[in-house]
Amino acid sequence: MTDRDNKLKVVQGGFADLKYNSDKSSDSSLQDNNLSKRDKPQNSDSKKKNRNKAHTDEKPLSPANIGWLYYKDYYYGIPFRCVQKEDELKPLFEAKNQVIKARQLSQYREEVEILQAGFEPMQWFEMTTVYPGLVTGLGASHETHREGEYKLGFYFDHTTGLPIIPGSSVKGVLRSAFKKSPEYIEYLLENPLGDNAPITGIDIDKLEKEIFDGEGLSPYRRDVFLDAVIVSSKNKDTLFLADDFITPHGEDVFKDPIPLQFLKILPQVTFRFQFRLNNGLISIESKTILFKLILTDIGIGAKTNVGYGKFKTEPIPKL
Repeated sequence: MTDRDNKLKVVQGGFADLKYNSDKSSDSSLQDNNLSKRDKPQNSDSKKKNRNKAHTDEKPLSPANIGWLYYKDYYYGIPFRCVQKEDELKPLFEAKNQVIKARQLSQYREEVEILQAGFEPMQWFEMTTVYPGLVTGLGASHETHREGEYKLGFYFDHTTGLPIIPGSSVKGVLRSAFKKSPEYIEYLLENPLGDNAPITGIDIDKLEKEIFDGEGLSPYRRDVFLDAVIVSSKNKDTLFLADDFITPHGEDVFKDPIPLQFLKILPQVTFRFQFRLNNGLISIESKTILFKLILTDIGIGAKTNVGYGKFKTEPIPKL
C-alpha cells in the first residue's frame, strides 16, 4: 500500500467518527476531540480514556456549532495533494454533508432562546418557509471544485451557529419594495390585514426616508431591523437543513450543464422577524403589518425568482 493510500485511509477513518448517531456522544465532544488531536498526538491509552469519559459523562455536552462544521471543519484533513481522480474525495464530502443535514433543532434549545432575546420593547411576527425552502448567504465562498462538496456559501450566526437572516437583508428587501413601486405601498396601507383601519394620504417618499434613514428623527427614535431568527421546525425529528441542486446553463443553453449542490433550509421551518419600531407617520402596529405583507409577497433570500424564500404567515402577536 502506497503512502498516498495510507493517508486516504486515515482520513476516511476520521470522517467515520463524525457520522451522526444520537445514541453516542454529541458532536461537541467530537469537535473537542478533533481539536485536541490537532494540538498534540495521543497514545492509545489516552484515546481509550477520553472515549470512555465521553460515554460516562452524566451531563450531555452541547451539539457542535453548525457554522464551525460548515466553514472550518468541512475541509480539515482533506488530502487534496494525494488525490488523483476528480471524484476520489466524493465519499468524504458526502459524510461531512450528512453530519450537517442530520442536525436537529431540538438539540439547540438554548441557542434558539439566545437568538430570541432582543431589545425591549420589540415587535415581531413569525413566518414559516414553504417548498422548496430558503437559501441565504450564497455569495460566501465555499468551494474547491471537487465532487460531492457543497458549492455555495451559507449564512450562520457566528455565536450560536444557527441559520439566520441578517437584519440588513430584511431592511434591504423591505426598502426595495418602496423604491420599486410606491403605488404598491399605498395599496398595502389602504388594504391592511384583518380589522385594522386603512391608511390614506401618506407621502410614501417621506415614509420611506423616515423608516429607513431616520430622517428628522434622533438616533434614539429610529427604527431598528434585527436579525430574523429560527424558532421551530415542524419536520420529522425537528430537522431543518437539507441539500438541493441548481443547474446553471450559461450562455450556451445546449451545452451540458453541471449541477451545483448547496445547503438550504427546509420547508416547515419558522422564523421570527424582529424589529424595534417607533411611532411616526404611521403607527408601530401599521409598520409591523406593512412589513409582514411585503415579506409575504416578495419573499427573502436568494433564488426567490424560482420559488425559494417564500413564507406562509402566522398571526401577528398583540402589541
